[in-house]
Amino acid sequence: MLSVLLQKAESANSYRHTDYFSKKIIPLIKIKGILHLFIKKRSEQEIV
Repeated sequence: MLSVLLQKAESANSYRHTDYFSKKIIPLIKIKGILHLFIKKRSEQEIV
């Protein structure tokens, strides 16, 4: 009985963690990637 409750709590906790990850960290990675591409394009334009 206790082990079942622990498993439920653990799965809920991991779900919350992945939800947090997808809401916070993935957008950060996307923003970083867009900024990187933007800076790369700017520097290429300056060289040409």
